[in-house]
Amino acid sequence: MAAMPILYSIALLTLANGSPVVAKKLFGPRFAFALDGGLLLFDGRPVFGASKTVRGIVASIAVTAVGGGILGLGYELGALMAIVAMAGDLLSSFLKRRMNMPPKA
Repeated sequence: MAAMPILYSIALLTLANGSPVVAKKLFGPRFAFALDGGLLLFDGRPVFGASKTVRGIVASIAVTAVGGGILGLGYELGALMAIVAMAGDLLSSFLKRRMNMPPKA
């Protein structure tokens, strides 16, 4: 089994999931617009919650796209990897809000 594709995937996923955290530390509350705009669903709970921000999504896609380019995989693949990772993260947050679990749980 070739190890490089696995290592590249791990590197891109690390960038995709880590860059929103780094962006939060760098920018603090600046640019922290809730992705769901504070919208509440029929159950009275937020769609994703305040911790899912436009800043985090943009940071993830931008940083992972650059990472894909640096690794020689292409910016498009890096951006696609970030989009898929963030979609999974948003689905997880959506389900946690429906089950009344706190963020970070």
